[in-house]
Amino acid sequence: MSSDSDFHSSMGDDADMSSADGIGLSDPQYAARRRRMLDVINRLKDTGAQLDIDLPEIAVIGSQSAGKSSLIESISGISLPRASGTCTRCPTECQLSHSDRPWQCRVSLRRVTDALGADLGRATDDQFGDIITSNADVTERIRRAQRAILNPSADFRAFLQGPDADPDAMELSFSRNTICLQISGADVADLSFVDLPGIIQSVATGGNPEDVELIRELAISYIRKPSCIILLTVACETDLENQAAYGLASQYDPTHARTVGVLTKPDRIEPGNEQNWLPVIRGERSEAIAWFCVKNPTTEMLNAGITWDAARAHEAAFFAQTMPWAALGAAHRRRLGTGKLTARLSDVLAELIARRLPELRRELEQLLARTQSELDALPPPPSHEPVGELMQLVGAFARGVEKHVVGTPEEEGLLQALRPMQRAFFEAVRGTAPQFAPWERRHVEGKGIWSVAEPAFLNGEAGDLGSWGAQVQEAQEMEERPRIVELELEERPMIVELEMMCIDEVMQRADTAVTRELPNNYPFIVIKQLILDVVDEWEEPARRLYEGTKSVLLKHAQILVEEHFAAFEHGGLKGRVSHIVAEHIRTAAAQTLERIEFLLDCEAEPYTCNRPYFLDYSAKFLEHFTQLRRWGPMVRVPYNNDTSRMVVWAPSPDPMQPALKMMADARAYYQVAYKRFVDNVPMTLDQSLVLGILDGLDGAIYRGLDVNGKDAYENCRKLLAEPEERRVVRGQLERKMERLLGAQRELEEVFVQ
Repeated sequence: MSSDSDFHSSMGDDADMSSADGIGLSDPQYAARRRRMLDVINRLKDTGAQLDIDLPEIAVIGSQSAGKSSLIESISGISLPRASGTCTRCPTECQLSHSDRPWQCRVSLRRVTDALGADLGRATDDQFGDIITSNADVTERIRRAQRAILNPSADFRAFLQGPDADPDAMELSFSRNTICLQISGADVADLSFVDLPGIIQSVATGGNPEDVELIRELAISYIRKPSCIILLTVACETDLENQAAYGLASQYDPTHARTVGVLTKPDRIEPGNEQNWLPVIRGERSEAIAWFCVKNPTTEMLNAGITWDAARAHEAAFFAQTMPWAALGAAHRRRLGTGKLTARLSDVLAELIARRLPELRRELEQLLARTQSELDALPPPPSHEPVGELMQLVGAFARGVEKHVVGTPEEEGLLQALRPMQRAFFEAVRGTAPQFAPWERRHVEGKGIWSVAEPAFLNGEAGDLGSWGAQVQEAQEMEERPRIVELELEERPMIVELEMMCIDEVMQRADTAVTRELPNNYPFIVIKQLILDVVDEWEEPARRLYEGTKSVLLKHAQILVEEHFAAFEHGGLKGRVSHIVAEHIRTAAAQTLERIEFLLDCEAEPYTCNRPYFLDYSAKFLEHFTQLRRWGPMVRVPYNNDTSRMVVWAPSPDPMQPALKMMADARAYYQVAYKRFVDNVPMTLDQSLVLGILDGLDGAIYRGLDVNGKDAYENCRKLLAEPEERRVVRGQLERKMERLLGAQRELEEVFVQ
């Protein structure tokens, strides 16, 4: 970026203004280089790059009636439209180029915004009418071009025809779009500048008060750029500090390093006030502005049709013959006249462009990288083949679901989330083991006996649940700890929460159930009921596992929906897929519940083909219960199992022997049945629900989204539509990329040459 000192150096050095030094229009080599520099910037502007990067340019600002239009006419050799009030309502860019060919002017409309004010991609450059070869025709063409600019929704060609009159209403009051005048000829200097609407403090009766701020903001959009040379036009009719344009220039260029001042209308200085303006030209003010002074034709001269050459001659005569200008020293006289100003501006702009070109190249590269990064950060844009894209999205989602239900190694994986519930289910079913006490109720009641020691042959079968042992409830009001029979107990006893059923209660059930059986024979219903008392308690943990599995599966499915479809919430795709997947899971869950209920129904009828396993357990439990009954409930068996000195407690023969066999069979059957049940339920949930949701998942989504019918394309397009805010951002970034790439191509051509 050019520094303030660079501007001071190039704009404030009077020595460079002498044509005798080979600088200016008289030096063909320098003039050719200057034209190339200006041409580069003009081509960059044609890409619209000025919206994104700081291009060197000259912006002409001035308060209304400050003589700005006359200055532009004097520099360009054309006549601008004139009217009372504000006449210029859009930027007018003059691209002047010295040429040996006959004078000509090409008028074009450069649009960087559309009819709604949104930035375009690459700027449009539409030639407005044929090439003009007579400067007398330029004024009308500019008026017509401004009407086209201010009515962007209409075909610009329509304004080339018809009466030269403004329509009853304009679509816009002002516009950022530009009228471009490409003027070339033998008497034309190499210079480019932008003429902006005159700064106003108020509007006339019937005017729009908002115009004041619109004009100010338009000027600011140019002069706030560090590479903008401010050509400040000030009329000698009003005090300098009271002119709005001067205040605006001071605000955005406080050091005045890039401001060139032009005093206009020196012939209107009231007699005796000349000395107030001479210090300005001589640079005696504290400000650093390099001031020039021009004398433009009066209104009477313009109405009389004064030529450009005659106007320049009149100006030269004015400064040579009129006091106090004629008395200025040679150094200060180099700041008098349009020709001196034009040459200086041309040199300054060319030098600024030369310094900025390498910087522009680097800035473009950085902007391109940053803009591409911002584009890459956005979700992919909607496809031109929405049906195919939707199918790819659904396919990727289905594969993601399959990956998770099959299993992933992550801690937060689906199967990892199910494992604690499965363990709790196992513990709950294992905790329903029937608790039989081989003693009569009267012998254990009030003795603090809450459970009976499990036999040693069951140690280790519960895995992580620990070994089974006996637990004695601490009696708070008893002086001594009650004893309980212990047989080969392990270190970690497990408390069994079910109440014990004593042997006499089992026998009572058996006796009650007898109908036509022979003596010492008992119906199977007794053992069956003992079994069903336990199996009936399996339904609750099974249903808890089912509900928990369904809930976790729904949660993980929604996480995957978010992962795959979060970018498509606007069109409703995410919400619809979420609903469809949830319904698909609930359908699979309902079918799974029927299978679990079937398993529960199966367990309601005791059955096993695993006879050796059952008979082995039955024999072991019978021996276990018989031994416990033999020594009684309050005797502690020695750890060495030496029972030779113990007194036998149970009577012989024992009338409770049939009950011991029933208890052993019921306990043995539980051992067989619970092991298959704690496997069958989780396996059913896994196969029917967890893995089962894969069956027909993609088809369910397709049907739910209605992407297979005649309206498939339109349905998919709507579902994949991105939010308006993101669409606007993407469009802005894409248009910016287009402008920057166009500017980069133009610059590369310069550096290749």
